[in-house]
Amino acid sequence: MMKKYTFFALLFLTTYGLFAQVGIGTTSPTTDLDINGSIRVRDLGSGTLVSDANGNVTVGPKLFSLGKVASDGTAIKISGATVTRVDKGDYKITFATEMADANYIVMLNMIDCGGACDGNGSYDDPGIGYYGQTKNEFYVNIGDSDNGNSGKKDIDLEFMFMVYDF
Repeated sequence: MMKKYTFFALLFLTTYGLFAQVGIGTTSPTTDLDINGSIRVRDLGSGTLVSDANGNVTVGPKLFSLGKVASDGTAIKISGATVTRVDKGDYKITFATEMADANYIVMLNMIDCGGACDGNGSYDDPGIGYYGQTKNEFYVNIGDSDNGNSGKKDIDLEFMFMVYDF
């Protein structure tokens, strides 16, 4: 009789262990691991958590700063940096915290002005680029290069930026 009880006890514990759900901060977990509260992983480091097709979690590139800037250089929305209009078509982005090095990734985009960037159609092909990249700042230049025989002309346009590091 004792062997029978032992067998059923082991069967119950084994089955329960295989299909159990663990809850931290909850008495009724709804998935394999259900956490109600903050989480801390001591050896994770800094960055964005990303998972692959198999559900393996790793730390991906960190979004360091981003912003939407009006043509006059005022920040419409910004995080992790400040912006200053240097002169026509040139803007300085200064980080709130110094980067580890000057090899971060800068992504830029500008508003589509529909072929009439200055209001009268003379600047129809604007371009955007960055220069002067340091650990503390970088500069943005916006200009129109499609002006016949003349060189590039700087213009003020609304733009957006994102800075990633890894």
